Amino acid sequence: MRLELLAPARDGHIAQSAIRAGADAVYIAGPAFGARREAHNSIETLREICEYAHFFGAAVHLTLNTLLCDHELGEAQSLIGAAYEAGIDALIIQDPALFSLDIPRDLPLHASTQCLIHSVERLKFYASLGVRRVVLPRELTLEDIALFHRACPDIELEYFISGALCVCESGNCFLSEYLTGRSANRGCCAQPCRLPMVLERDGVVLEQGHLLNLKDNRAGAYLKELCAAGVTSFKIEGRLKDEAFVVNQTAFFRQRLDLLMAQSAGGYERASAGLCTRSFTPDLKRTFNRGFTAGLLEGSRDDLAESRTPKFRGPQVARVLSRRGSPRQPLQVLLKSGVTIHPSDGLCWYDGQGQLCGLKVNRLELRPEEDHGVPRPGGAEDKLREAGLYPHCEIRMPEGAILYRNYDSAFDRELQDKHCCSRTLQVTLRLERRAAGVYITLEDELGRRGEAALALNPDPQAPSLPPARLLQVLGKCADERLEVSVQLDPQLEIRAALGSINAARREAYAQLLQEQLKRRLPELPPMQEQAAPLPWPEAQVDPRVVLNQKAREFYLAHGALIGEEEKLRPLMTCAYCLIGRHCGGRPPGGKCEVKPGRYVLKISGHEFVLQPDCRHCRMLIKPVTGRRRAGH
Repeated sequence: MRLELLAPARDGHIAQSAIRAGADAVYIAGPAFGARREAHNSIETLREICEYAHFFGAAVHLTLNTLLCDHELGEAQSLIGAAYEAGIDALIIQDPALFSLDIPRDLPLHASTQCLIHSVERLKFYASLGVRRVVLPRELTLEDIALFHRACPDIELEYFISGALCVCESGNCFLSEYLTGRSANRGCCAQPCRLPMVLERDGVVLEQGHLLNLKDNRAGAYLKELCAAGVTSFKIEGRLKDEAFVVNQTAFFRQRLDLLMAQSAGGYERASAGLCTRSFTPDLKRTFNRGFTAGLLEGSRDDLAESRTPKFRGPQVARVLSRRGSPRQPLQVLLKSGVTIHPSDGLCWYDGQGQLCGLKVNRLELRPEEDHGVPRPGGAEDKLREAGLYPHCEIRMPEGAILYRNYDSAFDRELQDKHCCSRTLQVTLRLERRAAGVYITLEDELGRRGEAALALNPDPQAPSLPPARLLQVLGKCADERLEVSVQLDPQLEIRAALGSINAARREAYAQLLQEQLKRRLPELPPMQEQAAPLPWPEAQVDPRVVLNQKAREFYLAHGALIGEEEKLRPLMTCAYCLIGRHCGGRPPGGKCEVKPGRYVLKISGHEFVLQPDCRHCRMLIKPVTGRRRAGH
């Protein structure tokens, strides 16, 4: 089974960095209609990324996964055609109107997580449309995923293993559009779920903070289990993240997947080629994160949220001994064991009101070694070292405050180094005598070949080239992405001018490069023909996801009714339930004992009614009135 590491890319530069770091594929937007409107790229950029990716046998997935209006369908058709010509390997879609467009038959279609394929019935429905892969919702458990794979074993399963988690079901969130007019289904979510809010029951405040702010995904700890469940593509979230985040994440999971494949005794193989090397040690805690949880995959809802802040806090590095510091007066701190703080590091702490505050380090002075052993549970101790920390400005903080590092300047410099990651293809060069003459042949580890005939010296008295000299000439390669090994028959005598050898070598490399830049669309088993289109699995379709006439016709043709617009529908359907958490949580094998009352969530001056859906272990957030903002 081939395993694919799929990395996000905001732009062409990050895409190439992700591939060097070990990505088997990248997903990226074109000029429009990607689910992150700020991350768009020209067709020429897509062409460059495809050529770079295809060199290593990697793939490029184009995100065209937003809902479309009628006047945008023509532009979408043109974009698909141009992107296909540029070399993309797959198309990620959401709007069913795209099934009515002219899409090349050999271009695999992937159903976005925005399609909310949360049931076997929906999975089978999309399979009947010819979709080759589905991007699974992050709310599924391992058992759910295994059930999906058993139901449709020919459908590839792609799953998010790292990055941000949405508190709402993907494709089923309308809170941003309601509050700001910016639609999450149109690529411009304002993320109001990360804002501070107040939870009340019958007018009594139960909790305040960033209550719907979920931690980041840690499903990567379950790679082996996910493989066993049927997942073949492991996806990192983060198309708006910077290069350091993408490189760190990609390198980390490249190591993990390589280890898993090595332990599989040939059961798993990599989806692309090339030896990846790096000059740093990947560490997910040292680039942006909101803390980590695997609760959704495990089927647990107890440790999903980080209600204090949606910002990057980073790992703990020190404890404060004094209250004040300035560029001239140091803060007295105890450094955590093994921690080194550098000038320009960013540190943060919580003030007396629970707000996250920050400082930049000017310099640090270490005090003489002393034993500051701090007892920990189980008898182990952290060995701390005292230091004087000079901040960039006047600082006051609570004595005993914990310092966290949210900007690691040394690690960032490592990641910014253009040589921090490299990737090379193994190429074998052979000199072969055939009936027609002597040929230089090149073959890379993916079996792609190039060859050229060598013009020999017709004079049989001309001296043959010594093997050492021949190895030197044939081993030349201007492409730093190739690692060349030369295989020579020691009995083969070559009488040729050096210019002729160089010319044939260059011609062979040019042919090989032509083959390496070609698109390698996957060889997929044929889909079973459907006697008749399957019906849409539900009775109704939410009208808020039907923005064009083609989509309306699609749903009607598959037996679904378009729901009523004026009905007070949920703005969010959340796997994380605030009500259940305040009622003691769900006992193993049981249900929450929900305390009666009117639960209200206040966000930015707006009030929303909370309704538990205990049957499905989720929470609905509904507007108080039917008024809503016009979508973008």
